[in-house]
Amino acid sequence: MNGLKDSLGNWVVGFQRKNVTASSGIAVECWALRDGLQFALERNLQGILVETDSMTLVQLINKKDVGKP
Repeated sequence: MNGLKDSLGNWVVGFQRKNVTASSGIAVECWALRDGLQFALERNLQGILVETDSMTLVQLINKKDVGKP
């Protein structure tokens, strides 16, 4: 289960993707991040702060050459 909190840390909404067909744990983490950001974007939420316990996901986000051969 993933969720969004307000600026005070209060739970706003939770969501879950059904039928995730991912080949790895990091793929599931990527889908969760994508879904949360899409949810916020569709509702015009601003000042988004992302928190995760996945160091691999953080490293992928911060990597400058992701997608380059």
